[in-house]
Amino acid sequence: LKIEVRPCVIVGLQTSNTNEEIESSQIFLQQAETVRLGKENGQSVRVTDLTSMQESSPKGHDDVDREQVLLRMSKAGTHVGMAYTGKVTEI
Repeated sequence: LKIEVRPCVIVGLQTSNTNEEIESSQIFLQQAETVRLGKENGQSVRVTDLTSMQESSPKGHDDVDREQVLLRMSKAGTHVGMAYTGKVTEI
């Protein structure tokens, strides 16, 4: 058992499946400058540079520019790119 207290964020995601239907999901990330999400152009965006949709748009407006990032869907968690099996307990 390893207990660490670190600030985290939940990032909401929307993806299109093969039928062009929109699917929503979430990812749980440590809030740190070293945690980055890849972009299609080869660049990356720091988790700390993401803007909350609540901060960036009035309630009910879905037409704001959203950050586009690359995504690989998996049920396993990863740490430094390595898959792990474990359980995260929020306290």
